[in-house]
Amino acid sequence: MTASRPRRAFVATCLGAAALPALAARGEAPVGAGDVAVLNAMLAIELETLAAYRRAALCGLLVPAAQDLAGRCAADHRAHRELLVATIRALGGVPVDAPQAHPDDAATFAREADALDLAARCERFAASAYLAMVPALRDRGLAKLAARVAADEAMHWGMVNAALGRPPPGAALSFGA
Repeated sequence: MTASRPRRAFVATCLGAAALPALAARGEAPVGAGDVAVLNAMLAIELETLAAYRRAALCGLLVPAAQDLAGRCAADHRAHRELLVATIRALGGVPVDAPQAHPDDAATFAREADALDLAARCERFAASAYLAMVPALRDRGLAKLAARVAADEAMHWGMVNAALGRPPPGAALSFGA
């Protein structure tokens, strides 16, 4: 698996949650895949989400409360990244690299809400993707780790969504479907 495949899947699905089943169909984290491959797919998502928060922080549009929220979420993503890198290495794997900058990465946001909306889409994707990866992990401890990180992502989505003034989900089981 290359770093570009998780990046393409992440970017495509951040644009629309309806594309989530494509993650498994494209072979990003098929059931029975090696645990290192699944953890690397998770790491790729963390790296992409960190890049999104970096873009939001640099846009200059976030009010102090939104800056604090973005900083808290980014700190959690850095912790996830470090945990995943250490785990991948402990399993004898090689962690995927951070994505290369692309021309569209320099795009600016017109409003604070645009930056927060990107964060919300990334968080929702991450939560759902990690839940989809849980059954692909053979090691139950690693599956628990993926579920715990998914819970963090769902929490982040809820906080960012609230900052945007959006209502909570209208139904149970809104993630991972």
